[in-house]
Amino acid sequence: MANEIVEIAVQYLHAGLQAVPSLVDKRPVGGWKAHQQTLMDEATLRKMFEPPASVNVGIICGNVSGGLEVIDVDCKYDLTGKLMQDLMSSIEGALPTIAAKLVMVKTPSGGYHLYYRCSQIEGNKKLAQRLPVESETKEKRLVLIETRGEGGFIVAPPSTNYQLISGSFDTIPTITPDQRNTLIAIARSFDMMPDEEQYPERLPVRNSEFFEQNDDSPFAAYNQRGDVVALLEQHDWKFVKRQGDRIHLKRPGKSDAETSGNFHEGKRKLYVFSSSTAFEPQVAYSPSDVFILLECSGDKKIAARRLAEIGFGQISTRRKLDTLPTQVKADRIRVEGVSINAEVINLVSSTQTIKIENVKSADLDNIYIYFTDISAEKEVLQTIEALEAWTDARIYIRQVQDINSNEGESVRPYEFILNRLLRHYAELYNKNGGYLTAEQEDRFFVAVHDAGAKIKDPHDRERYRLLLLAFSEENRLGITSEIYQEITERIRFDRALEAQNEEMSALLDRVRAKQEIGDTNGALVDLTKGIQEIKSRTSKDNYANLLVPTTEKDFAERLKLKPDSLNTGLTINGEELQFPAGAISLICAPTNHGKTTLLLNALLNVSKQNSEKSFYLFSFEEDSDSILITALSIDIDHSISKNNRASIRSYYRDDQHGIEWVGKYNRETFEVARRNFFESLIDTGRVAIKYVEYGSEALADAIRYVAKYGNAGGVFIDYVQLINKEGFKAGTRAEELKRVCLDLKNAAVDTGLPVVLGAQFNRTVTSPLRLHPTQIADASDIEKIANCIVGFWNLAKKPMGTKEDLDAAAALAQYGDVYAEILKFRGGKTTGMGQGESWTFDGNTGVIRNRVVQVTGQSPHPILPKVQLVPKVTSDDDDDDGPGF
Repeated sequence: MANEIVEIAVQYLHAGLQAVPSLVDKRPVGGWKAHQQTLMDEATLRKMFEPPASVNVGIICGNVSGGLEVIDVDCKYDLTGKLMQDLMSSIEGALPTIAAKLVMVKTPSGGYHLYYRCSQIEGNKKLAQRLPVESETKEKRLVLIETRGEGGFIVAPPSTNYQLISGSFDTIPTITPDQRNTLIAIARSFDMMPDEEQYPERLPVRNSEFFEQNDDSPFAAYNQRGDVVALLEQHDWKFVKRQGDRIHLKRPGKSDAETSGNFHEGKRKLYVFSSSTAFEPQVAYSPSDVFILLECSGDKKIAARRLAEIGFGQISTRRKLDTLPTQVKADRIRVEGVSINAEVINLVSSTQTIKIENVKSADLDNIYIYFTDISAEKEVLQTIEALEAWTDARIYIRQVQDINSNEGESVRPYEFILNRLLRHYAELYNKNGGYLTAEQEDRFFVAVHDAGAKIKDPHDRERYRLLLLAFSEENRLGITSEIYQEITERIRFDRALEAQNEEMSALLDRVRAKQEIGDTNGALVDLTKGIQEIKSRTSKDNYANLLVPTTEKDFAERLKLKPDSLNTGLTINGEELQFPAGAISLICAPTNHGKTTLLLNALLNVSKQNSEKSFYLFSFEEDSDSILITALSIDIDHSISKNNRASIRSYYRDDQHGIEWVGKYNRETFEVARRNFFESLIDTGRVAIKYVEYGSEALADAIRYVAKYGNAGGVFIDYVQLINKEGFKAGTRAEELKRVCLDLKNAAVDTGLPVVLGAQFNRTVTSPLRLHPTQIADASDIEKIANCIVGFWNLAKKPMGTKEDLDAAAALAQYGDVYAEILKFRGGKTTGMGQGESWTFDGNTGVIRNRVVQVTGQSPHPILPKVQLVPKVTSDDDDDDGPGF
């Protein structure tokens, strides 16, 4: 036996195979690794096999043996008893010539080795495995088929119980890389591991889970119920035979092979062995993967929609794309595309349908839809909807006398849709006797809005608007540009709010579900991420306005609607103090110097000058009632007692003994004054004073709301240092306050309203000399955000600092009770270095007004020597246009 082993080993060597002695346990004798690179000579080989060497012989696989690779089939783990039979049947069907040439060896355990050579091989690979049954619980998984390739070793005949079944080691077949891939793919198709088990050496599985998956998703439903064999047959694949769980199939076109792949009914996976198909060898395809490739040109979005359309599962309707058809009937219309090369392509299939994937793959510049009469309009509309959703080609509709004719006037889709809408509602208008019912009018505006919202090109959008307005004027429908804009904004706002509410409800459901199972961290992560996504989508919806062109007419109309800057009725340095429209203004004073009182004086003054508008004061400090008492006292503009505010409070508490009337005022005269105040300003809504606790984002939204629905002329806020930014955790208070002001500035810009903020100075502002825009408390550089900054000092307050500070305050007190200075005005210069004006201030009534009587020979506008803490902020402009306030 030993001599026989040596001679067989020499025969292997002459056949280009690296033979080495092998132990009974299948391990090579000695250091065989050294022999993996170069084929040994005969003398070396014979010496290796000298006694007491093993009685078995093995072969080193890989390049050293001429690219030898062996498929090892381990039948002892086969539960069907037909593994080798089915494997060879599959190989014979796909590679009949190769199957007949393979060298086959039977192993002691009843398994088989299949020998071949190839120029491209790999290391050892596990191709097919299965899970253990109950009696095999010690094993995690059992290998059915594997390869022995580069670096591999195989025991060969005439080793004990190894038997050559067919072929010759002298004529081991050399196969091409493609043929090898087919062999490997066939072997891998016998893998029995479940899909959810992810092993690096498993057959890769195509992932068609593009959409969020559940048991009722289109892909999951088709994977369970779809007839993939029938689908393959529709695409010219042929049924060959059924073998156990496998249905063997042959690819379209010419092929010498009996089979090109098989569909495993148990695993519901398609395995393709041929490289001459749309499928890749060595990949397992689910039914939905097959559908995506064959029916939808690999487009997963279209496949999900198509499957849902034909009754497989449902998809989320959160995205508009998910509700649109992917194929439309074309019985009454003709549809042609023109490619970038001017090639005309018929887009209607032999089944009288238009499939979107075919349109997308055609690379079209223009698409023409032809129809003959009104009966085809429904098909035209469906085709427009599908094409606009899935392609960027320009679409034209042409009504023709004959469906095969091209003669006719082309219109864009929005013109076709608008004409159809207008024709329909004009009929209703005439039928009703010259009007539309409220319900019809609502439906009309929604339809008009929806048609216009789909238009991508800004020039087309403008043309659409002009066509609508022209039709309205011609038919006296009363639709003006302002009405159209207002209606479209309202519909867009309502739709966005509705969508946001739906998304928020769905998000909360998901968060609640995680919270209920104890996954609090996961719930918080989902909540934070979900809110960000909802906000992002809301912002994205607003980007469409960036594409709308600005015409001079639109500009003029918007300008007419925007509020003017507010004249406060007060002057500084001889110029009217104004709060600019569409911008932030700051009234800054040290603590307890009367900034709220100045805000109220300005509020009441502007409300009386603008009786057609409403003005709002949002207080973050005092409650609404306390501020109303001060406002009433200012409006009365007379001392009704020694303490106006206390007396007003006593009056409303019905405590007449708490009121000591002075001068002409008594209960009756006061009642006339307070009635005039409430009836003219408060009850009518011309002045609204509200205590709020909003964050800056909510406050900005409130400003937008009163601008849109409250006829607002301006908003006053007391005061900025009390406002927080929602969700702000990192960073300093100064950074937070800057973001607060940016939120409010954006609201001012959006609405065009003057937004006036009260603000406190730092404690370093200890005299009127030290008023400075950079000394606003906790305010970082928010002075850069404001357009107008007014510094304010109550001269009744004792100043601190140098003798210069004290002298300046004393000098100012000769001219009035309070001192105000413009510290910044964007668009013009400030009042200059240290220039301001003293006003009178009645501490009892709260009234602040300009001085009427001036001291003879002295200027009412004293020039103060300023303490230069930091460089003076003057203006954003360098021109010398004089004060702009």
